[in-house]
Amino acid sequence: MRIWTLVALWLWLASLPVAAAAEIEMQARPALGRNVRFGDPVPVSVQLFNRGPACTLRIRARPIHHSGRTSEDLSHAEATTELAPGARKRIPLLVPPLRGSSEIEVLAWEGRRQVARNTLPLDITYSKSRITVVLTPEPGAFAWLAAQTWDDGQQAETLTVNEVPAETFPEEAAGLAGVQFLVLHDLSRLPLSAAAQGAMADWVRSGGRLLVFATPDPAEFRGSPLEALLPIRPTGTDTAEGLPVLTGPLDQGLVVQSRGGLPLLTVAPRVAGVAGLIGTPLPSTDILGSVATRDLLRAFTSACDLLERRFPDLPEDLDLLTAPPELEPPNLALVGWAMLAYVVVVGPVNWLFLRRIDRMLAVFLTVPALAGSFAALTFLGGWMVRGSDLLLLEAGQLALRSGQARACWQGATALYSPRTTEYTLTFPLNLPLTEERAGDPSHWPGFSLLLDTRQELRHLQMRMWSMRRFRGQRAVLLRGAITLEPEDGAVRVWNASELDLRDCVTVFRNRTSAPFDVPAGARIRQAWQAPPPPASSPQAGQDPRYGAERELLLKHAFRFQALHPSTPLLMGWSQTGASGVECSDPRARQTALNLVLVQGEDVP
Repeated sequence: MRIWTLVALWLWLASLPVAAAAEIEMQARPALGRNVRFGDPVPVSVQLFNRGPACTLRIRARPIHHSGRTSEDLSHAEATTELAPGARKRIPLLVPPLRGSSEIEVLAWEGRRQVARNTLPLDITYSKSRITVVLTPEPGAFAWLAAQTWDDGQQAETLTVNEVPAETFPEEAAGLAGVQFLVLHDLSRLPLSAAAQGAMADWVRSGGRLLVFATPDPAEFRGSPLEALLPIRPTGTDTAEGLPVLTGPLDQGLVVQSRGGLPLLTVAPRVAGVAGLIGTPLPSTDILGSVATRDLLRAFTSACDLLERRFPDLPEDLDLLTAPPELEPPNLALVGWAMLAYVVVVGPVNWLFLRRIDRMLAVFLTVPALAGSFAALTFLGGWMVRGSDLLLLEAGQLALRSGQARACWQGATALYSPRTTEYTLTFPLNLPLTEERAGDPSHWPGFSLLLDTRQELRHLQMRMWSMRRFRGQRAVLLRGAITLEPEDGAVRVWNASELDLRDCVTVFRNRTSAPFDVPAGARIRQAWQAPPPPASSPQAGQDPRYGAERELLLKHAFRFQALHPSTPLLMGWSQTGASGVECSDPRARQTALNLVLVQGEDVP
C-alpha cells in the first residue's frame, strides 16, 4: 500500500508545472585591464546573454580575500537586471578596493539559485607604477609605451599599459580612479559613448592626465564632452614637413613642440588635470615608436609635472576628520571619581544603611540595583557627551583658477552614528570614495555599492557611537566663476558662484589682506596690509569638530603659496558641501567646512 501511495505522489508532483530554468551566459572582465593599482576600486564589465526564458538576475562582484569570508561579509558591488529571452546586456560594476586581494569573483543569481560564475585574476601594481589606459582602434599600436617611464624629476615611474576596448570603458568617472595616464587615439573610429567621454572629462578635471592623438579632421571633437579639454580649438589643417597638423587658436594652452612653425604638441591645464594634443595623425609608420614619438611623450610628461605643481593639491596622507569631539575618550579624572563613588556607595554606604535598618540579607537586592543604576547613569553621561545626533561630516579643499567655474574638491567625508544600525549613502558618479580605517581590511564591516544615476552605498553597518570615514576627490561645476584681480595696493574679487565665502584673505608677494567676507554675487575691493603679514588667518567654521582640519588645510595652503609667491591666492571658508554625499536617513544632520582656494594669474 505504501509503494502505491508513493507512486501516486510522484505522479502528482511530476504533473505540476515547472518553471523553466534560466540559461545565462556571462562574461566578466576588468573594464580597464587586469593591471590594478593597490588600494583602488576596480571597474568590471559584465556581459550577459539569456538563452532561456525571461528572468531577473542579481549580479554581485567582490574581491576574493585569503580570509575566506563570504560576499555578504565583505564590501562588494551589486546590480539587479531583467533579461528578456535572447537578450544581451552589459552591466557595469565598481568593485570596492580590498587590500590583500588579487582576484574578483562575479556571481549571477536568479532568486536563490546561482546561474553563472566568473573569476577575474588581477595583477596588483604599487605606487611606483603609473597605470596607463590606451583607447585606440588599432590594437597593439601603442605597445611601445610599456618600455617608457614617467620621470617627474625625482624618480622615474614605469608605465603599466592596459589597452582596453571602448565598449567596456566606464561611463562614470569614479571607475577611472586608479588610472594616472590615458591615451586617446582617433576618437572618430571608437564606439565611445557620450557618457564615457563625459566621465573622461570629469576625470581629467579632477587630476587626470590625457594625451590625445588627433586625426586631420578639425571637427573630430566638435560637440563632444572632450572638446572643452583640448588645448586648441581646431579650425583647420595645414602641412608641416609632409605631415598634416591641426591648427587653431590656443585655449589657455601652451605649445610644447612645433614643426614647421605649426603646433605639433600642445598642453593645457584643466582644473587639477592636464590635457595634451598631438595635432598630427599619429601613429604612422614613419614615426610610431621612433625617437620623435618618445620625445613627444617626454615633453608631455614634463609639461604635466610643471603644470600640476602650479595647482594646489592636497596630499593623500592628510588626516581629516580623524578625531571629532564625539569620539574623544572620556575624561580620566571624571572616570576615576565615578569609580571611587561607585565603590564607596556599593561598599561602606550600602553596608551601613542595611545594618541600620537591620536588613543585611537585602544586600542581594541592593548591590544589583546600585550596579544597574550606575550603569544607567554612565550610559546617560556618555549619551550627553557623545550626543544623539546622526552626523554627516565633510572637510576638504575646493580649488579653482580665477575666472573659471569648474573646481576640484579633495577631502574626506564621515558618518557618525549614535546607534547600532545600517545606513545608505548616495554620492555622484564622479566621486570615487575610499574608506580609511586601521587594522586588517578583511575584518571591516562590509557594504554594497550600486551604480545608477548616482552611486549608492547600501548596508553600511555602524556600531553605537562609531564613525566611518571616506576620502575622495571630484570635479565640481559651480554656478559661476570666482575672479581674482590684483591691482596697485588692493585686490578685486568677484564672486559669481553660489558659495558664501567667509573670513577670506588674499596672499600675494608676501602681502596679506585683512580678513573679509565675499557673499555669493558680491564684488569686493580689499586693500593690502603693510608688510609683514598679520598673524591672523581665516577663522571661519569655529565648530570644534573642525579645529584640527582648519589648521591642516591652512598650513598646506600657505605652504603652497610660499612656493608660488608671484601667484595671487584667495583663501576663504565655505560651509556648503562640495562632495555631494547624502545620507538616506532623514535624521542625518550634515555639516561641512571647505577651504576655497582661488588661484590668480601669475604676475611677472
